[in-house]
Amino acid sequence: MRGWRPVTRAPGIVELQYIKGANKHSLTVNVEYTRNAFAVSYKDSTHLNYKVKKNGVRVIHPRPLGWMSNLSSDIESETFAYCAK
Repeated sequence: MRGWRPVTRAPGIVELQYIKGANKHSLTVNVEYTRNAFAVSYKDSTHLNYKVKKNGVRVIHPRPLGWMSNLSSDIESETFAYCAK
């Protein structure tokens, strides 16, 4: 799926990493799942300007948001295709 690779797996959760630009940028997310739903959440990144502002708002370069959105769409598509069999 678009270059995402599993880092760790445990029941109900998979940690995935996406590396872009010869290891220059990386994004690590957790995908928590149940039988009926899943959620993709930020875990860590390299060179993507992640920070928490003084008011508690978390910000990151906009590109990884697209990567996470694509991952969610891919999971939905694969799940739908699997369930439609």
